[in-house]
Amino acid sequence: MKIEEWLEAPDFSATDSEGRLVKLSDYKGSKNVLLVFNRGFG
Repeated sequence: MKIEEWLEAPDFSATDSEGRLVKLSDYKGSKNVLLVFNRGFG
């Protein structure tokens, strides 16, 4: 998927550290930061 600046991110869901399902749309209107941790190739 190609990512372009200023386009709205697609809605997605994931589980938080306590196992609760959260969706990006739950935070619409808030300032968000998305952190991605890559496990590497090892």
